Amino acid sequence: MINIIVEDFDVFRYYLHRTAADLVVWTGDQIADAIDSLGLSHLYPSHAALAAALGEPPRPRSYFDPDTPF
Repeated sequence: MINIIVEDFDVFRYYLHRTAADLVVWTGDQIADAIDSLGLSHLYPSHAALAAALGEPPRPRSYFDPDTPF
């Protein structure tokens, strides 16, 4: 197993392409969580942007309406 510390998106993209032949598949949400955990969320516009960059289909938007009964 290789542990990679991401310092910027270009470095991340480099390692992502280097390991593209591996069977590990990361989703936009997994990448966003990893970037967020490193305190680097300011480097990308949104989770949806990461998903779009990876070619994932858009997820339906969900929101909480406090006036709707459970």
